[in-house]
Amino acid sequence: MIKRPHVDERTIPVVSAEEMRGLLALVDPFPARIPGHRSRLLRSRAVLFLLRDIPGRRSGIAMLSAEGVNLASKAAKESHGANCGIPYVE
Repeated sequence: MIKRPHVDERTIPVVSAEEMRGLLALVDPFPARIPGHRSRLLRSRAVLFLLRDIPGRRSGIAMLSAEGVNLASKAAKESHGANCGIPYVE
């Protein structure tokens, strides 16, 4: 009889509230003096909030498109149609 392979359980690292505050401080757009730099900081800040707030996998979040986001219902779907933990837009 062939033995089943043993798979070690991995603990997914979690960002603490203090670490999140530190990350958000790094991408604070208000001290930026150059408009292009400010827009990049705003984008980076939005990505941090997205990663914090959406209960999805990295692959699902990476496949998001602007067309798949519904701000009114606060839901999103991926561009390829698979559900990777992100609620669907009806």
